[in-house]
Amino acid sequence: MLEVFRKVAFRFGGRPRHVTTVEDREIRRRSVSRAERAKVTCDLGRMHARSMRDRSLAPEFAANERKGYELYKRDAIALARRVTDPVLRDYAIGHLVDLCMDGGEEEEASAFFELVQSDLVRRKIAGRHPVRGIISRFR
Repeated sequence: MLEVFRKVAFRFGGRPRHVTTVEDREIRRRSVSRAERAKVTCDLGRMHARSMRDRSLAPEFAANERKGYELYKRDAIALARRVTDPVLRDYAIGHLVDLCMDGGEEEEASAFFELVQSDLVRRKIAGRHPVRGIISRFR
């Protein structure tokens, strides 16, 4: 019976929903790969952000850490823009929020937080960063 329904649905509505083409799988795989790379890039940037905010560093070392932080942030933003799946994009943006919070850029983190569409991801981000501003208002 289910097979008959699939044949009828295929004739009148295009291809069945459960069947994915190779192209769909490739698009999904690329999206997952970009989201994972955005997470790794944000994690590397967070290491620079933490050492950048360390007051014991010499000014020239702090400037180098700032450059590394900005470089990783820019790369992570570029990767997050190219993620096609909305939920994966929200998770990638959540990692950007973490990066900006560690870098001391609360305004930019709030701007990224506004881009998150999924309530689940918003709650997770708000739970990690109980601070003033837009993030704390969501909790």
